[in-house]
Amino acid sequence: MSSQKHLFTLTDRPAESVPSPDDPAYHDWLSSEFAAAADLLSESETWPVNHTRTEDGIDFIVRTAPARKNLGERRSWTLRESLHDDVSFELFESTSGAKLHEKQGQWDESLMGADRIRAIQEGRAEVWHKKIRVPRSSNRDFACLLVTGESESSPSTPVTPDSSAASVEDRLRCLIVVTHPYEHPNEKGFTRGRYESIEEIREVMKDDQKVVMWRSLLANDPGGFAPAKIVDRLIPSQLCSDGARFLKFAKEWDQKRRAAGSEDKAVNGNGQA
Repeated sequence: MSSQKHLFTLTDRPAESVPSPDDPAYHDWLSSEFAAAADLLSESETWPVNHTRTEDGIDFIVRTAPARKNLGERRSWTLRESLHDDVSFELFESTSGAKLHEKQGQWDESLMGADRIRAIQEGRAEVWHKKIRVPRSSNRDFACLLVTGESESSPSTPVTPDSSAASVEDRLRCLIVVTHPYEHPNEKGFTRGRYESIEEIREVMKDDQKVVMWRSLLANDPGGFAPAKIVDRLIPSQLCSDGARFLKFAKEWDQKRRAAGSEDKAVNGNGQA
């Protein structure tokens, strides 16, 4: 097991634990975050399939694994994964990480508010505070450190001796968003919840075409008095339901954006703007 995995312990990250982008240690910190995420994502491929679920025509696979107490983990892990040929990498990228928190209220009725409280490096390392409405229970608030990175994977076509590198079009891209709890004063009247997650959006080849594999890993402690076994039992179905609702929103948002762009072009083309 990699020593990187001790990063996921559902423990609040103090502000001083995150180096300034001007500090040479910042890049090492980023590297350790993404290395730990890659380790856990790789290991999750060996976890048993808990169940499969279809929501709104989307096939989800759910895998689960118990907390690794020897690494300091306190909650079990749940992985949701799916393949998409009708949602582009760019659309996922436009609605993930901090951009997801900005838009979450448009598709998640339980969200009471989401505010960015610190931008360590905009778009790369940010801290957000969210308030969630919970029916028949106390409302929750979450303080989250989001760490986002994009990389290029292997080329989708072989590199021949005649070409030093594959073209940009042949590169398979990958976006990873890591979320940790963060130290922040509790919101009055709310119960503090904590979660850690890894979201991977990766281009892969299927039938000689690029498709997007979407994987979300979650360890969740909602706070309060809910028994861990009950929470863990509910997470797989909730993850699939949230995934389907998000994809429905993302597609509709993209259609509206494209329609607005077409209208702007038509108006500008007619010289009326």
